[in-house]
Amino acid sequence: MTVILLCEDEVQRREAEALLKTLDVRCTSFSDRRAFLDHIRSRPDLMALLMEPGPHGTETAAEIREQNPNGKFLWFSDLDFSLLSFRLHADYFGLLPVTESKLRAALLNAQKQ
Repeated sequence: MTVILLCEDEVQRREAEALLKTLDVRCTSFSDRRAFLDHIRSRPDLMALLMEPGPHGTETAAEIREQNPNGKFLWFSDLDFSLLSFRLHADYFGLLPVTESKLRAALLNAQKQ
């Protein structure tokens, strides 16, 4: 499985990359939102993993779904946007910080659907 990750916080991004590696998941990560969304547009088969705090993440989440309406989409935020994640058909929503158990649950949930 391959995941594309958007996380603007460098420390959190590196931690997520390390967690994904322990779970045998290939990862291409981005800190730039535009580059991330362009990559989604060109590769709809990839699973998107969004780790963005605050309301800025809601805009990105909506664009992910717009760019890739049928793709797998995992979203972590510091605020509870669970209702919005349901409306956007996210395969998983969780609160930051990301832990191995949360990431494992997100990936398993996305694979089931």
